[in-house]
Amino acid sequence: MRAFTIITTAVLILLFKPLFPEELGTEARIEKQGDIWRLEIGASSGVTLGVEGYLMKKTYSAKDKTWTHEKIARFKVSKVFHRFCFARVVQWMEGFSDKDASWAQFIKHLASPEESKKKTGEGPELVIEVGKTSRWYLEKGEEAENRLRYDLAIEYYEKVLEKDPDDPGARLRMPRARGKYYIQQGDLDYKNQEDLSAYEYYIHAFLILKEDDYIAAEKILDVWENNENLYKKTREYEVSPTQIMGSLTNYCNKLLEENHLEKLSILAQKMKRFAENQEMKNKLDTWIIVKDIQNDLDNSNFEKLLTSIQQSLDENNLYKASYIIEKMERLDMDDETRKQLTDLKEKLGSKKAQIKVQREVKLRKERIRELKKEAEDFAALGKYDEAINRYIEISKLAPDNSEYIDKRRELLSKKFESEKKQKEIEAQVKRDELIFHAEDYYKKDLFQDALDKYVEAYKILPEEGKALAGIVKVLETCSPGEAKFITADLLERKLNRFIKDFLNYISREYLQSNDEKGWEILSKITFITNNNQYNELMRQMQSNLYTKYLKSGDDQFKIADFDNAEALYKKAQSFGDTAEISTHLKVCSKLKHIKELMGRKDTQKLNMAINSISVLQEKREILVGLLNLSERYMENFDFKKAKFLYKRAAQFKISDIKERIKTLKEKEKELKKKAKEMKKKKS
Repeated sequence: MRAFTIITTAVLILLFKPLFPEELGTEARIEKQGDIWRLEIGASSGVTLGVEGYLMKKTYSAKDKTWTHEKIARFKVSKVFHRFCFARVVQWMEGFSDKDASWAQFIKHLASPEESKKKTGEGPELVIEVGKTSRWYLEKGEEAENRLRYDLAIEYYEKVLEKDPDDPGARLRMPRARGKYYIQQGDLDYKNQEDLSAYEYYIHAFLILKEDDYIAAEKILDVWENNENLYKKTREYEVSPTQIMGSLTNYCNKLLEENHLEKLSILAQKMKRFAENQEMKNKLDTWIIVKDIQNDLDNSNFEKLLTSIQQSLDENNLYKASYIIEKMERLDMDDETRKQLTDLKEKLGSKKAQIKVQREVKLRKERIRELKKEAEDFAALGKYDEAINRYIEISKLAPDNSEYIDKRRELLSKKFESEKKQKEIEAQVKRDELIFHAEDYYKKDLFQDALDKYVEAYKILPEEGKALAGIVKVLETCSPGEAKFITADLLERKLNRFIKDFLNYISREYLQSNDEKGWEILSKITFITNNNQYNELMRQMQSNLYTKYLKSGDDQFKIADFDNAEALYKKAQSFGDTAEISTHLKVCSKLKHIKELMGRKDTQKLNMAINSISVLQEKREILVGLLNLSERYMENFDFKKAKFLYKRAAQFKISDIKERIKTLKEKEKELKKKAKEMKKKKS
């Protein structure tokens, strides 16, 4: 009974499971960054590489006064850090886009619960009141910000955005509140010497804050000073040190404009260690001593300032020279000092022009190197158009260098060769496809359909033999009537060079091998008999086949196989009815009769047949045949029949026949000796 209950329960769960919503796990706030999503949760909360979840949309129905939650995309975590992670969308649900995403929810509860938020600021906790307007929540959020309770401000702004995702006030304040919240969290971790956690919070804040990103950048700089390894890892967080330094540089310019020289000097001193180029170093060197420069300006210490300008020009610190000159020009001074300042300003202009030229030359060389590398990479991939375009750009930057013109010519040649090869491959693929269909029609005895496909294939690649082989196969298989119709059809198509290619193919495939199929195929064709190439090919085939069967008949005659010899001579006769063939046929007929009589042991008729040889014109050839038969009997150890035949042949007293008989007698002795030995071994 208990087992039955368990099984029933399991079945009911399986049946009704689709009716209940899928249980989801841990939630996280999200931020779009390029083509990836940054989630406000990381390894400290149990996130691991590859874990999946959904981007969610929350919609409020004023009519029903209810909230609905929808899965709009499935994501997979692609990079995990201590405090946050990056995820990529692997599938969007139909009809949704990134603008619809409100938060992320993992498909399971993570291994470790998210750490409790560290409370910052002062004042009451979150207050939620039913029926309050968006304006009320917005004001509450501002109050929370003023009390430095950015965590509460975020939740108030989220309430506003739930009601109206496009609310301008909440959309403006939310990034600022989140950024400052991350800075708060980072400050607490930094104070507790948790550099990695603090650094990730600051990076998070930098990516969210817009106009105030310098606040986070300055915090990041402090971490760099204490932990250079984190400086080296910056790019792992989808942000570069250049972006951080750029934000700080803009902030330094703002400090300079607002005359906060003390703060500027301290910040520049920190930044100098991480300056990425000489131009930035020059600016930082100037900002570090900007307070001293201002003191000299205030005290009209012109001689010292002029010396500083000259020194800056010598050191190519044009920013410093330009800054001091600009400040001095606003002051009253004697004519001599003014003249010296003017001279230095001219030197500065000349230096700037010189450095500008040097920079342009350097940039041009760097660009040429980049373009050359791109061209080589494209050429290696067979993308010749892209490679050629790069060399055209290089030629514009270096018009006097013929090397790149030669490269373009070389690539053009490769391009044409590649395109030619590509066209050949495409043609081969198309031809093979047509031949495949043709073969299918051929197997079904649909010869005309097969021929159509073979002809199409031939048109694509006439110089290759596959299509011609198919056409020949159709002609070989079909009846003479069908062949006549097909041949006429081929001629009506007026295919260029077809007849020549066709005859060359037959010659190549059948003439040298003396294959009679070639003759049979050509014999079916009646519409090109007036063609010289056709007539010459037929003549050669006729001659070759005549010789082939004549020789084959002679070979059978030598071993006294007169039936086969006669058949082969008749075959030769079909290719040339000569006197030689007629003689061979008469001889074979006579010898077949004698051989038959030998088998019947009809001595009287046998003697009559042999005696009648004396009056025949073919006497000598018949005697050669008798000796061939005698030798065959001898090899079969039938010495009686062998002796009978060569003795009867000897009575005709023909000199070369006598010589052959003498040879046979010697062979007879050897064979008799061999027969005795075999008999002895057997006994």
